[in-house]
Amino acid sequence: MVRLMSLHKTPEVARSHWRGSVVPDVRTFSNVFAKFLETGTVDDRHRSGRPRTSCSEESLEKLRDKKEAHPTHSERTHAADLHIPLSSLNRGIKELGFGSYFIQRTQFHFDQDYAIRKECYEHLVHLCRIKPTLLKRIWFSDEKTFRTDRTVIRHNHRMLALQNPHYHVEVPSERIVTNCWIAMSSAGFIGPYYFSATVTGPVYTEMLKSYFVPQLKERSRFEWAYFQQDGAPPHTARATIQYLDETFGKRWIGLKSNHPWPQRSGDLSPLDFWLWSYLEEKVYPREPKTKTDLEQFIREELNEIPPRMFDHAVTSVLERANEVIARFGQSAEI
Repeated sequence: MVRLMSLHKTPEVARSHWRGSVVPDVRTFSNVFAKFLETGTVDDRHRSGRPRTSCSEESLEKLRDKKEAHPTHSERTHAADLHIPLSSLNRGIKELGFGSYFIQRTQFHFDQDYAIRKECYEHLVHLCRIKPTLLKRIWFSDEKTFRTDRTVIRHNHRMLALQNPHYHVEVPSERIVTNCWIAMSSAGFIGPYYFSATVTGPVYTEMLKSYFVPQLKERSRFEWAYFQQDGAPPHTARATIQYLDETFGKRWIGLKSNHPWPQRSGDLSPLDFWLWSYLEEKVYPREPKTKTDLEQFIREELNEIPPRMFDHAVTSVLERANEVIARFGQSAEI
């Protein structure tokens, strides 16, 4: 840059002869050349102020031991225990290569669950092996209660001001709750369906009869599709099981079917491990004020999801199943 400015004198002409992939602007040419004429170099000047302190080898070793022994403790707590500045600790964490990871929430399992989960997942993997297209043909289903009465932790919310701004946030005076049901496959989704009453066996069966099955017959080859549900009480009612046997034959997955689905196994359902949390992250920031708003926002955000995301979530089910089998029934870490 200095050489070009020496040859061509003006930054506009010097810039036109620049051969790099990213061309600096005219002001950069001028500033760099002026700095060179003033100081004889383009290196940064020595900065005034207190020099940065870095962790010594001994402090780094103590920090490593602290983080490995107490990985969930805050950086502020570690800095206080080690008697080093927080900024130095953060640089030490980067130097040691520690990463920041979210804590995964998994369902509680009883001891007897692990063997059952492993056996059921082995059965699913076996079916997918002898029927390579099976995973693409399964419609996974689930219910989710969306609510807007999440607690606001006020001691974590502060505003800096010279005087009290008396800022306030309006929250609904009544709890807004809706019970939402969705079925999804690699091809997309059916729903959302909102239950207007408590979900019982007859209510659930009527939804399948009047809503899900008619839409499924319109969207795909019905005799080709499989249906999956978890072991919630309405799903295992006698009338529900009888209807599923009559409608799907051996093409449904769940408790009391030929293809069992273990209890407390949300880590294999794409609605549990992906869709519900995705919708929560999209819907709640929009701050629905009424039940109508809440249900409309869910519907809108669901319609905005690209089809490839449904296909990716369903495709990962088999990988998760193999992970659970390898871990002898414990939750998948994917």
